[in-house]
Amino acid sequence: MCALSYTSAQTYFIGEEDSMYSYKTSGVCARTINFDIDDNGIITAVEFDGGCNGNQTGISRLVVGKPAEGHYLRQTPHKLPDQLARALQEAIDAL
Repeated sequence: MCALSYTSAQTYFIGEEDSMYSYKTSGVCARTINFDIDDNGIITAVEFDGGCNGNQTGISRLVVGKPAEGHYLRQTPHKLPDQLARALQEAIDAL
């Protein structure tokens, strides 16, 4: 069963059994970032909706298996890594 609940203005929690989140981006080519965080706070999946595949694939492979909080640099507010960092922080704050 899938339920949608808000964790902030941009991050949504999808499902009761899943830990899937969806973040509406701003100022980047991807429209949304969907990601899973397990019970230990580890990123288990990252998917981008829209945008160019190369950068997104690299970012996804770098962060899967890493902790969801703590070490993501926010260099520029309108870059995909920054948007992912914001999404992860909002999800962690909502836990």
